Amino acid sequence: MAVLLGAYNTFLQWLEANMLSCPSKKYLHIECPGCGLQRSFLLLLKGNLLASFQMYPATIPILAMLTFVALHLKYRFQHG
Repeated sequence: MAVLLGAYNTFLQWLEANMLSCPSKKYLHIECPGCGLQRSFLLLLKGNLLASFQMYPATIPILAMLTFVALHLKYRFQHG
């Protein structure tokens, strides 16, 4: 169990070190509506739900929608 936890923490550290840069922030010097999504997702992976919501409130609904769409495509819901 400790090996898995160590590997998970290593994976999270790798994700933090390799986050994508925002093109609109980099080239246009303006904040885009998606800024904070990656950091919010990392906070969610770390189990910090409140901080994730405060960073970018749309993360949880976006993940719920993507989960529903993936399940709908796999199981072909009758009234999806």
